[in-house]
Amino acid sequence: MSHIFLNNFFHFSSERKFVTLSQAIRVSNFAFLKETIYLVFFILVSAVLLIRIGDINFLDGRYLWAEDGNIFINQALSLRLDSILNPYAGYIHLYPRLVSLFVVQFDLSFLPTVFFLAWISAVLFSSFVVFQWLYKQTKSMMTSMIIPLLILLQPHSGETFFNITNAQWFLPLALIVLLIDKDYQVSYKNFFVLIILGLTGPFSILVLPVLFLNIVLKKDLKQVSMNIFGVMPNM
Repeated sequence: MSHIFLNNFFHFSSERKFVTLSQAIRVSNFAFLKETIYLVFFILVSAVLLIRIGDINFLDGRYLWAEDGNIFINQALSLRLDSILNPYAGYIHLYPRLVSLFVVQFDLSFLPTVFFLAWISAVLFSSFVVFQWLYKQTKSMMTSMIIPLLILLQPHSGETFFNITNAQWFLPLALIVLLIDKDYQVSYKNFFVLIILGLTGPFSILVLPVLFLNIVLKKDLKQVSMNIFGVMPNM
């Protein structure tokens, strides 16, 4: 009797280990596939940006544009922390102000490179947010990759590219998508992200009607209301 019990026990244990190992392999394969997809998308976005960069040399600062220097850098130097919430043209420009306040703590020779990388980071963040949301909606990898790339390839003068001032035209894409994404959970980190996105441009007031409509359609008062409270301080 004990012999049969032990045989069954070891048989069950080996099956459980086999199932656990199989699950681990599947999870590992999925994680590798996900990382590969992200890497491919990153390379595609980078390639598009290289096409658009033209003869701009971000190392010597020739790309600095509009409020980059005369507003953000000058006020970061003169006002310090007070510059962060100092309105200009009717809104805060929080993202470029935070970047400017950071870079003036160091030698200003780093300024052009930091500004360039900050703009790149904003575009990559928005592109990945849009890509992830589109894939959840369409389940089409091709569609999810092409649409963010088309945004970067749209014909225009190029004024909004490669300068921290105009990062505000790309970050609202992430703001809108995150606010309507039902999987974007309420948390302090996510709330902080919404505050930064909302205080960077004048778009909070434009997305409020979308959020109120979301309450009606989703009937999820708690989740959507938290998003509204994340946007309201930006108005």
